[in-house]
Amino acid sequence: MTVKETAGRGTYSLDMPRPGVAVFPGNYARGWRAWVDGKRAGVFEANLFAKGVAVAAGRHTVVLRYLPASFAAGALVSALTAVAFPAAALVGRRRLRRRGRPASA
Repeated sequence: MTVKETAGRGTYSLDMPRPGVAVFPGNYARGWRAWVDGKRAGVFEANLFAKGVAVAAGRHTVVLRYLPASFAAGALVSALTAVAFPAAALVGRRRLRRRGRPASA
């Protein structure tokens, strides 16, 4: 049963009569992460294209999130750029002041 599903994220409530594989809608990709009852679980390709998660017998809440490595790399580059540009501007202003030139405001 789907509790909540949005792009890149899904929360599902399952009642498994025995251990098995829960197959979730949407295409599998390497960036998918899964948590079963708050504990990290593996996600793998199931039924040729869908996402699969191994689940033990019983009631469980499964959370799926899509976070590709390219997103993390892009966020890191953006953060470094946000720090580097103001730092470079500050260094440039200090150099101009040392040379006796007025820095533009």
